Order: sequence, then structure tokens, then C-alpha cells
Amino acid sequence: MSIDKARYQGFSFTINYRHICTVNLVDEFFDPSSSIGTVNAESYTLRADVNILPFWNVYGVLGKVNVDAVVDAQYTGKMKDVFEDKLGVVGGKLACKAVASQGVDLCSPAEVSVPLHLNYDVVGLGTTLSVGYKEFFASVTATYSQTRLEGQDDWGDGVLSIQPMLGYQFLDYRAQVFIGAEYQGLKPKMTGNLGYIDALGRDFTYDVGVELEEWAYLVGFNKQIGKNYNITALFNKGETRSSFTINFGYRF
Repeated sequence: MSIDKARYQGFSFTINYRHICTVNLVDEFFDPSSSIGTVNAESYTLRADVNILPFWNVYGVLGKVNVDAVVDAQYTGKMKDVFEDKLGVVGGKLACKAVASQGVDLCSPAEVSVPLHLNYDVVGLGTTLSVGYKEFFASVTATYSQTRLEGQDDWGDGVLSIQPMLGYQFLDYRAQVFIGAEYQGLKPKMTGNLGYIDALGRDFTYDVGVELEEWAYLVGFNKQIGKNYNITALFNKGETRSSFTINFGYRF
């Protein structure tokens, strides 16, 4: 495989730690105002950059993402109404008791804690447009990526991320500070299986939508260290989500 040296700009290796919290769950069986998910994600990526024009950069990303999450979902106890609708008031109460005797109380409100540990492969493409005036700059970065759970053949739905930013450069310190916003377009959900329930005659499965506000504010800084290293920190805050990201990069 050959590389066009006139257009090749370089490769970078990135370790990215991201903490996300306050993710609302939306479903008749769960109370979205009291249900949150806390996610810790660590990624290792290789990124190849090409500067098409001085103000236009295009890049590709390949890497791994390790996710540790705890979803604390506030269960409403709505299965009591389902049992009573199908079996009557007396039959519904008996069904609730039968389910509870198996160690699964579906008829009373409760908090359900669901721990998750997932490993993903990730690929993506992105581009950055930027302009500057003296020490001030503005940029827009868009990235489209897809993930695949390890051991699976199918790739998940794509995620589009857009970050418009305004910033200031401290030239003597090789550092930048910036403010802006982040858009995330994705279709998140939480699915699972509580196992076989005799009263239902089948497994109790759930498919719960996760409500994420698409836009969030962001602030951050970037610092170059020597010729090859850089560190970036970002804080995002939206109505239904917040996150803190630390990015450590090495450029070959």
C-alpha cells in the first residue's frame, strides 16, 4: 500500500476518557424524571488526517471503546394494571403474588439497577472547517461514526456529532481555550430480559427509549506538549445529559 506524501498529514494515537450522566429513560414502565444512567467510556483510537485546504481538514478514525455503565431506572409498577386488565382485580392480585414469590416484584414501584460492561469496535469519518483572526478562531467539526459490539457481525446505527466552537489562542503557551456547543444525533435505547415469569407464561422483556437532548453547551481547552503530545479537556452540559472528556493524543 502506498501513501501520497504530498497529501498525507499524519497519524495520531488518542486515549479518550468520557464520563456521561443524567440520561433520562422514557417508557410507561419507567419514570423518566427519576431514572438516570451513568456511563464511563474509555476509547483508544488511531486517527489519520489530511489537510485538503489550509482551512479544511478531513480525517478517519479507527479504534476500540470500553464502556462501564450503571442504569438506575425507576420502575413504576405498571405491570399490576396489566395483570388486572387481563385477569381481573382478583386474578391480577394473585398474579402479582405469584410473580413476587419467584423473587421478582413487578407490581410495586422500585429502582432497578442495571450494570453493563461492553466493548466496541469503532470506525468513523470526520471533517473540520476553521477560520482565524489574530489570536481568535472559529471552527466546526463533524464526525460520523459507527460501533460494533465485540463478537457481533452487525454494525450499530451511526452517530453524527457536530461541534461549532469559538476560541482564543495563547501563542506563547501553545494553548487554546474555547466555548461552543455539541450536537449528537443518535437513536439510543435500553433493552433486556428479566427471565421467565410463570404468571405471564413467557419471558418479561423490556425495550426502553433513552431521551437525550440533541444539543449541549461545551467549554474546554487544548494544550500542546512538545512536538508530539497534546491534551484536551471538554465539559458538556445539556438539559438531559452532561459529560466530561479528557483526551490525550500522540502524533507520529
